[in-house]
Amino acid sequence: EILSYFNDQGILKLDEFKAKEIAIVEKNAKFAKLKNGEYRFLDKTFMSPITTLIYGNKVIFFIWTEPYFAISIENKQLKDAQEEYFTLLWKIAKK
Repeated sequence: EILSYFNDQGILKLDEFKAKEIAIVEKNAKFAKLKNGEYRFLDKTFMSPITTLIYGNKVIFFIWTEPYFAISIENKQLKDAQEEYFTLLWKIAKK
């Protein structure tokens, strides 16, 4: 319930700031989309309870199981590796 509220409020703020999101989402999942978002979908077998956010040279891992927490790492090599992994998944994901 708290996560749902956080997600809804976060989407409203991100849309307000015209943020852009490129995301791979579980097929058939219900989620709030950004107005400036681009989404592709993968089967559940490829998905994880961890969300990865990449911006600048930072990578943030959000763990969505209790206890909830996030890990932020600023490292160009890690950022580059995570972007490469995302690009591979993006190529096999469905529109």
